Amino acid sequence: MKQPNSPLTIPGINTFFSLAFTYTQAAIYTMLTLITGIIFTVVWGIVFAVTSYVTIWVLKPVLRLILDIVTPIGAINRFFVRTFLDPMFGSIGQMFAYLRGQFGLNVSGISREPTRASVQNV
Repeated sequence: MKQPNSPLTIPGINTFFSLAFTYTQAAIYTMLTLITGIIFTVVWGIVFAVTSYVTIWVLKPVLRLILDIVTPIGAINRFFVRTFLDPMFGSIGQMFAYLRGQFGLNVSGISREPTRASVQNV
C-alpha cells in the first residue's frame, strides 16, 4: 500500500521505505529459515538416530529371542496335537458319521402348511 502524494511528503522517502521494508523482510525471512532449518536438521537427525539405535539394538534382539523361545513351543504343541488330538477327533468324527436319524421340531399352534390368511398378509 502506497502513501498518497501530498505536499507534506518528501519525494524519495516512499521509495526508500518501500525498499527498506522489502530487503528487511527478505533478510529476516532468510535468517529465520537458516536458524530454524539448522535446528530442525539437528532435531530430526537425533530422532532418526535414536529410532535406528532402538530398532537395531533393542527390538531386533528381543524379537529374535521371542522367536527362539516360541519356535520349540510350537513344535511341541504340533507334536501333541498330531499324536493325541488328531486321532481322537478323527475317531469321534467316524463314530458319528454312521448315525442316521431324523430330527424335527414340534411346536403347537404352528401348522406346516401355509393358510390362506398368512399368504395374503405377506
